[in-house]
Amino acid sequence: MAMLPIMVQLKNRRVLVVGGGSAARRKVSTLCKAKARVIVVAPQVTKEIEQFAHEGKLRWWPRAFKADDCRCASLVVAATDDRKTNSEVIRSARRHGAFAIACDGRRRSTSFCATLRRGSLIFAVHSGGLAPALSVHLKERIAHLFGPEWQRVGAIFGSLRKQVKALSLSEKQELALWQSILQGRAIEAILAGDEKSYREEVEQCISSL
Repeated sequence: MAMLPIMVQLKNRRVLVVGGGSAARRKVSTLCKAKARVIVVAPQVTKEIEQFAHEGKLRWWPRAFKADDCRCASLVVAATDDRKTNSEVIRSARRHGAFAIACDGRRRSTSFCATLRRGSLIFAVHSGGLAPALSVHLKERIAHLFGPEWQRVGAIFGSLRKQVKALSLSEKQELALWQSILQGRAIEAILAGDEKSYREEVEQCISSL
């Protein structure tokens, strides 16, 4: 299945999670971190989901799923332990024009990646729905290669992008500048905490245009 990896901004957007067990809990935790407006529909939920509702991080509707629950949702997650119910949720979501995810092992058009965050940097691994455990394993290996110090790398390069844009370079010049910076010692200098060397490296790359 051909899939397009994209990042979706879910902040303040309505996301419906149907189900209240462990699968729902994991998805709810991820969605709350993304600051989505999460609604959980399930007669019973885990203690963690109930606590999230108590803290105002999500809304819990303690009842069975209804087809109209998908109305106005940007994303719908079917996370019950009943495949028939999950199929009903997916069909309803698509009728309402929402992206749909089923957490029962079936391959769908939309699914979560195993993600690693380092500040603004996000590393995502996906197996095409065939081996989620492998995705998680690879994410953990990536975590050893890119430690917490990479959060600062992302922040500094975010500021550098604004500096580069202010130079009003042509597309070709800008591409050449980025290649020069990234192939040099700028990243290593940041990781070593040597911002003076980083700035000197960047200035040298700019002056060589």
